[in-house]
Amino acid sequence: MLRSILIALDGSPSSLEAAGLGLELARLHQAHVEGLGIVNSAWIQRPEAVPLGGMAYKTALDLKEFEGATERVGAVLDDFRGRAEKADVPSFETREVDGSPLQVIEIEAASHDLIVLGRHSMFDVGGEVYELPLYVDRIIRGEPRPVVLVPDPVPDSGQDASQAPVLVAFDGSPASSRAVHMFALLGLAAGRVTHVVTLDQSSSRRAEETATRACALLRRHGAGRGASRRLERPRGGHSGRNDPGIG
Repeated sequence: MLRSILIALDGSPSSLEAAGLGLELARLHQAHVEGLGIVNSAWIQRPEAVPLGGMAYKTALDLKEFEGATERVGAVLDDFRGRAEKADVPSFETREVDGSPLQVIEIEAASHDLIVLGRHSMFDVGGEVYELPLYVDRIIRGEPRPVVLVPDPVPDSGQDASQAPVLVAFDGSPASSRAVHMFALLGLAAGRVTHVVTLDQSSSRRAEETATRACALLRRHGAGRGASRRLERPRGGHSGRNDPGIG
């Protein structure tokens, strides 16, 4: 049973979407929710090579970035409090923490059942060259608690994201099984058209059987319709959807 949700906030568009989804889950499950604002001052003030005489400029720039990050997180927490008061959740709290997001979330997650995180949350780590920010990737891989990864909002989509069709990638592995099970337990499948895609290069029959098992689970948790596809070999491209991910 879901009793407590941790939402990591840094002011990025995806973290604001994470706040909305986390509050909706808290309302549906009547769970406590905590909005955690993270400022990574160690990264902002990290040592860097500067030209001779440039240390004063770097110190002033670091201070300006730190103040900007603190103000942004403060504004995000104020916004979260306002949304939480209107969300009909049983209880909520907000806190601002200074530290490494990986370490902060690892510590705080021990007292929660679920973590909700923006897919493109940066936590003041600039210049990322990866599609998935490094801190986010490490949190997903290392965190023992279930993690819901929420994407940026889709501009002018004209569709309620909570009722949009869902594409589930499922291969029968323990990791994908845990993700699908948590997706179902959270009630995110209820009433929604859900498509299950399975990749199995050895046998189309095995792919069909694997997808069918996932569809059966999702139907028992109220999915509106389960559709399975079998893929016998890897193919390029993606669905183009921008749905939450669970790990």
